[in-house]
Amino acid sequence: MTRAQSALAWRTSCRHPPTRGPFDYPGKDGSTFGNYEGHLPPQQRGFYREYTVRTPGVDHRGARRIVTGGFDQDDPEHWYYTGDHYESFCEFSP
Repeated sequence: MTRAQSALAWRTSCRHPPTRGPFDYPGKDGSTFGNYEGHLPPQQRGFYREYTVRTPGVDHRGARRIVTGGFDQDDPEHWYYTGDHYESFCEFSP
């Protein structure tokens, strides 16, 4: 997926900026993303946060996520999209 496609997937599936809520999955959206797979650059715990990207026709969280990076949760430095549940990421600008 290209950067443009990543940004478009996020924009067309979100009603609001993902870092501000309200969240469809409040117990998960905005939670710390551990980067256990190691696909993103190594950072301190708490640097990355994850948010659900709606998948049309799916009645659960699905595989699509936005992961943000930065210690200011309201103004992240980095934005990543994954459409395959953390197997691959594409960095993009919102």
